[in-house]
Amino acid sequence: MIGNEKTESVLEQLDKQPWAVFSTEELERQVEKAVKELPPEEIAKKMSWNLQVQVKKILRCNENSIASKKRCAAACKRFCDFLAARYHLKNFKNVEARHLRAYVEYLQSRGLQPSYIDTELSCIRFVHNHSGSKNMLPENKDLKLQKREPTKYNRGLLESEIAAIMTRAIGMKRYDVAMGATIVKNFGLRKDELTYLRIHVLEDAIKTKQLHVYNGKGGQERDIPFDTKEQTEILEKILEYAKSKGKRSADYLFCDDHTHSVKRQKDSFTNWMSNHLYALLDPNRKQMIKKGKKERADKGYGWHALRHTYAQRTYALLRARGYSDKAARKEVSERLGHHRPDITKVYEE
Repeated sequence: MIGNEKTESVLEQLDKQPWAVFSTEELERQVEKAVKELPPEEIAKKMSWNLQVQVKKILRCNENSIASKKRCAAACKRFCDFLAARYHLKNFKNVEARHLRAYVEYLQSRGLQPSYIDTELSCIRFVHNHSGSKNMLPENKDLKLQKREPTKYNRGLLESEIAAIMTRAIGMKRYDVAMGATIVKNFGLRKDELTYLRIHVLEDAIKTKQLHVYNGKGGQERDIPFDTKEQTEILEKILEYAKSKGKRSADYLFCDDHTHSVKRQKDSFTNWMSNHLYALLDPNRKQMIKKGKKERADKGYGWHALRHTYAQRTYALLRARGYSDKAARKEVSERLGHHRPDITKVYEE
């Protein structure tokens, strides 16, 4: 048994209370009262919960998109777990430079990429800035973070590697992965955009010869024009397969209509690629570099690598059709949903 009966009773009552009814001060008092006789790991767990409640209250009052709030909440949960375990911190407003420095050192000790750490810090700073704290947190340059070099490496996939993805996915009867990879390679969708695809979107795309994205990043919509006959044939085959499985126009291509099915499908996509992609990369890929082109990256591959492949192929196709470098970059940027021609430097070979 953890603690005594009185302590357990208080914890049970605390867990049942909706977090929104407490002020920050009342939360601190309740948690402190409840955890006095708990083992250290249980104390840290409850303190982390207290910090996360404060984060949720801050995010609830913010006008960011639901997806942005979820990303911030997830990043701050990891930070709260760290703060509770190492510092027993009770109030998010009390986060100081030393806490952030220690967390960065912890993340670096785990070998995490600068891009991942940068994203985590952005979320933490956002919440901290809205917490009412008077403490100043150090900038990335003061934390000695390794600089991100998004344009340094070619993160696209070789045709042989894409073929290997298809072969393994079909061999495992993961037809959703095979279809998803085909769509991203040929239309450059983000993973979220792919997961939200509905049958009627494919039907309309075949008729209009452009794929309309309804739920792009930041809620933006865009059209992705067809460049080849192959794109039409690909969607026709996928549509034929989906309808043979009983899918109707209003249905999701990959998900059912049950609660959280989109999230489960997105997680399933992520997990499959994480578990299989690196084993399918060509061991000699770093030697397969065209003269004057970027070096191929060692890591950082996932679904987004197929998006890089789409961007590279589309840029080359547009240039072959007479587009200037500037016009081709602008068109690729629009199709990717970035609206900034310079961003294509991240995707190019």
